[in-house]
Amino acid sequence: SGLVKAYPHTASHPADMRLLKDTPLQREMTEPLRRMEQRLGGERRFMSYSNGFYDERVARAAHAAGYRLGITEDWGAAQRSRN
Repeated sequence: SGLVKAYPHTASHPADMRLLKDTPLQREMTEPLRRMEQRLGGERRFMSYSNGFYDERVARAAHAAGYRLGITEDWGAAQRSRN
């Protein structure tokens, strides 16, 4: 219907992908992407880093897997805003 679009996260939601060796890191990135595209159709080019932890190596692995945007979060309390 186009109202909701699902995007991959990781295969097993590791606590910190920065600590994974290259092969497991590649698997964490490619397996959910392949499964979602196969089952739901269409491209999935956005992903969310597990627990928000990433570094340049993890970002490069995401790009190599086919992602073009990685989303993370800043930890801390929300603050008031005029917006």
